[in-house]
Amino acid sequence: MPDHQRFGHDVQHDDVLAQVMFGMRKDLLPNHTPEASGTIYKNINRERIWVEALQFAFPYVSDTDGATTFWRVTDLHRLRNRVSHLEPVFDEDLPFLMREAFGLMKSIEPVVADWDSNFNRIPDLLKARPY
Repeated sequence: MPDHQRFGHDVQHDDVLAQVMFGMRKDLLPNHTPEASGTIYKNINRERIWVEALQFAFPYVSDTDGATTFWRVTDLHRLRNRVSHLEPVFDEDLPFLMREAFGLMKSIEPVVADWDSNFNRIPDLLKARPY
């Protein structure tokens, strides 16, 4: 857009990163679903990306094969899709998913996760559930 402050500037790393969809980020992680195969070329590449690069984006978790991060991101992606499609989430284990989301944040930067937890209204909402 011509009136955007960065219009005409070179594309930077942050510009590209900001445009990567959440689903694609999940698909970069080694697949740990039951039907996944470690011998499939696509997953071999994902494992290599994890070992050589992505694991360093999560310095505060011990996750040598990427399974913990994969499941946290997968659970969060699934919940995000349900919410964005206005599907009910009453049948979800929301306390577990909240712990997974904060676990993911803590694996990136615990200080930010702690700061963000100060604004978390979900525990109070869960306590007020009518069922």
